[in-house]
Amino acid sequence: MGLLTRIDMAVFAAYCQSFARWKQAEAKLKKGRQIALTAHGEEKVSAWEQIARHREKEMLACAKEFGFTPASRAKVSVSKNDEEDEFAALLSR
Repeated sequence: MGLLTRIDMAVFAAYCQSFARWKQAEAKLKKGRQIALTAHGEEKVSAWEQIARHREKEMLACAKEFGFTPASRAKVSVSKNDEEDEFAALLSR
């Protein structure tokens, strides 16, 4: 579709990094608990849960920029690429 360009790579890399860290945190959560105990025995949200929530917010923010959500995808318009037109013309000969 030609929506990503070189100038978008940093934001797309941030999305990918957030996704990878979110997956890592979710894997850790499957092995452990979402609630941790403080030194005083009080319950608190575990560090992995906090990481997962934070990375999920980052991913969703980036996803909206790239049209990766249904609502943001509805706003994306794609214009035909001249190269695609040339290729279509070659195929029709």
